Amino acid sequence: VRWNVNRDSMEDKQRSLLDLMPALKSDIKHQRKLKKRKLSPIIALHALRHRLLLLLTVILNIFILFLYEVPENSSSSPILPDIPNWFRYYLLIILGSVHIVLSLWVVIEYFLINWPHFKLPGYYYKARAYLHEKLSRYREETPLFVNRSNCLDVNIFGVTTLYMIVFLACSVLSLVFRGYFYCICLLFIIANNDILQRVLRAVTKNGASLMWVAVLGFIVLYIYAVISFAFLHNQFTAANETALYCDN
Repeated sequence: VRWNVNRDSMEDKQRSLLDLMPALKSDIKHQRKLKKRKLSPIIALHALRHRLLLLLTVILNIFILFLYEVPENSSSSPILPDIPNWFRYYLLIILGSVHIVLSLWVVIEYFLINWPHFKLPGYYYKARAYLHEKLSRYREETPLFVNRSNCLDVNIFGVTTLYMIVFLACSVLSLVFRGYFYCICLLFIIANNDILQRVLRAVTKNGASLMWVAVLGFIVLYIYAVISFAFLHNQFTAANETALYCDN
C-alpha cells in the first residue's frame, strides 16, 4: 500500500486510499479469522523466517560454488559432480531438509495471507461482464460491475504465485539432484525486496516499449549489414571458407 498509493495530489491520494478500503477491510476480516482458527502462529515471525530461508539458500550455494568439482570421466549429461562425502551424505541432507521445511512453511504462509486477494486474470472478469451485459438485455437485469484491480490483488496465475510453487519444487529437487536447483532458489531475494520489485515492475510495465526499441535496433543493424554487403564487401576478407569472423 505504501508504495502504490497515488501521491500526485491530495485528492488523488484520498481517492486512492478510498479505493483500497474494501480490500483492506477484507484483509482485516481474514486476519481475524486466522486468529480465531489459531492459524496466526503459522504467519508469525514472517520477516525472520524469510531471512533465514534466504540465508540458508545463500550458504548452500556457497558450498556448491567451492566444493563441486568436475569428475575425470564427465561423459554423462548433466554431470554428477565430485562432492566430499561429509557434505553429500550429512550436511547437504541436514541443510536441505531444513530448507524444504522452511520453503513449505513460506508457501503455506503465502497462500494463507493472500487468500482473500487471489484473483483470476483480468480478461476473465471482462469476458464475464461482457456476457452478462449481453444476457441482461434480454432478462432486464442490471449489468455486472467489474471491480478495478488494486495493489493488494494477487493474480492466481501470476509470476509470484507460480514462482512460489516452483521455489518449493526446486527445494525438493535440489535434495534429489545434488543441489543443482538451489541457484534458482536465489531468486527468492525478490520476494521481500521492494526496490527489486519496483525495478521489475518498471521493466515489465514498459515491456512493449522495450520490445519495439529492440526491433528498431535490429532494423538499424540490418541496414548497416545491407550497406556493408553492397559497398564494403571488399574491405572484409575471411580467414578461410569456414571462418565465422573476418580476418581483419
